[in-house]
Amino acid sequence: MANLMRMINEIYRCGALYRTVRLESDGLNGLQTAFLMNICSNEGTTQEKIARSLYIHKSTVTRQLAALEEKGYIERRVDENDKRNMLVFPTEKAKEILPKIKLVFREWREYLTEELTEEEKRNMEGILTKLADRAKKSVSSTEADVQ
Repeated sequence: MANLMRMINEIYRCGALYRTVRLESDGLNGLQTAFLMNICSNEGTTQEKIARSLYIHKSTVTRQLAALEEKGYIERRVDENDKRNMLVFPTEKAKEILPKIKLVFREWREYLTEELTEEEKRNMEGILTKLADRAKKSVSSTEADVQ
């Protein structure tokens, strides 16, 4: 159990590297693929919502969105209801690349799990769901303490 966090981190980092290599010709890195999936699913979302849903620091969100905007994948517009907010929208370029991004995520998942039985996959998903739920609960309570 002592190596659990190291292994989870290694899987995450290897997955991000895999996505970066597979999508480098499109000018995307592994983290940006998660951003684009989120933005395409939630058109007109805010930077704050992206940070919360991806569990990423706001400054990282700002940097990644600037890079995605520069590459033509997103556009940011001032929220007419609250001028302090920037709304984030995918461009046609983002919508066109989305199927490829989903394919790369699926390929990675299939590669990781190809030697597991269906029962092992179900068990692993159940255990990881419990861990993710606890992690989110901890982050939520930490945020409440800070505010």
